[in-house]
Amino acid sequence: VWFSPLELAEKSLDKGQLDAVSEQLEVAEKALSEAGKSEPALEGQVRLKELKVQLASARTAERERQAEEKEQRRAARLAEATELSQAGKLDEATQALEDVLAMTPTAVQRDAVRKLKDGIEMWRDQIAALSDRYTCIAFDCRGQGGSSYNSRFVVADVAADLKAGLDGLGIESCHVLGLALGGPIAISFAAQWPGLVR
Repeated sequence: VWFSPLELAEKSLDKGQLDAVSEQLEVAEKALSEAGKSEPALEGQVRLKELKVQLASARTAERERQAEEKEQRRAARLAEATELSQAGKLDEATQALEDVLAMTPTAVQRDAVRKLKDGIEMWRDQIAALSDRYTCIAFDCRGQGGSSYNSRFVVADVAADLKAGLDGLGIESCHVLGLALGGPIAISFAAQWPGLVR
């Protein structure tokens, strides 16, 4: 009575059917508890214990595999959110960030989501109001939004970053708006390159 469930449990384990293994081991354990102390029954008890250990190991490996897959999905969606934000697709970027939050992100990922969301939300209304008349560029300064820079810097460094970004885009003159630290950055930029500012 107990031999068949153990054999089925072994086959199910080989196929990765862990719930089926668990069910068969329960049947075998019940049958073995009623089988007495014969030599075959004691051998069955040993095999049952071995299969339980193998099942526990397989479940641990499955949990680790699922956690790794989830981490890869979160990282990919976070990277996609960054790309969408940089492309100006703010609604899509916001949805991607919400998706990341729904996948139980790590502390580092939560911080990255917060920074990106802050960057998106901070300028969303202004970009919507101005984009019919101007080409709008939302610049992430060092350590903000999509930037990974986290060393010390001064305002003039970030103004120079802005200049390099505009040069890279081929922009020869522009209006500059700044909020919070962006205000001093805009002033520094205008002081260093007054001919670029309208």
